[in-house]
Amino acid sequence: MSIHYRNSIRANYKSLSKDKQKELHAKIANEDWAAREEVINSCLPLVYDLAKKFHINNKHVDLEDLIQHGNVALIRAVDNWDINKSNITTVATYYIRNSMIDLIKDSKYNIRSKYDMTKQAAEDISKIKACDSTDVEEICEKTGLTKKRVRLLLGILNGKRIEYSLMDHRLHNKDNYEHSGDNNIGGCLADVIEMLDEHVDSEQDRKIFMEWINFLHKNNKTRMVAEKTGVTVNEVTESVKRTKNLLKQIAMEE
Repeated sequence: MSIHYRNSIRANYKSLSKDKQKELHAKIANEDWAAREEVINSCLPLVYDLAKKFHINNKHVDLEDLIQHGNVALIRAVDNWDINKSNITTVATYYIRNSMIDLIKDSKYNIRSKYDMTKQAAEDISKIKACDSTDVEEICEKTGLTKKRVRLLLGILNGKRIEYSLMDHRLHNKDNYEHSGDNNIGGCLADVIEMLDEHVDSEQDRKIFMEWINFLHKNNKTRMVAEKTGVTVNEVTESVKRTKNLLKQIAMEE
């Protein structure tokens, strides 16, 4: 059923250009229900794509249920759409993702998201930093963390990793992140979460940043980080791989 549905919506409904969005938004404001339906239909492939992504790691929820909840959320998105703030795809994505996350949570299973995992890692890293020591035994005694977890997190703190927060200078005081000729940047995705908690008060701003990180193509991330840190693209790629492997080990420990 889902394959036939996917093929049907992709064949019949295409994304809207900016000019077309403006035209249809003006019509919707004048209660043109045909225009409203056209906007909704244009985003149906987006609902399907997001549902497929969520379904990969949440097999206990039917794909059809994810699509149905996504479609309902899409209608709410269109009804609350303000074209002066963002295009319909951005608004729809926000509503659809939240709806699917709620559905999964209501299905009695916990979502193990990258955000949840790295936030816990950031909290544990803060505890380790507060110990002002590299002795595993001492850190375990002060923090209550296991030896294996302490070693993993010390590996992140001491290894060559990329500071993703450099990708957006508005989120921190740049004076705190100056490095004199040192490309061994001390940060990873966990540090981004910690940095957001410390410096960004607005929950909405945090969500926007995390959405931006999530949907930015990985090749663009790599190039941006390479330019900011003065290292090669290959060095960035290898650094990210090492960080991901460490975070996977951390997730297994939690």
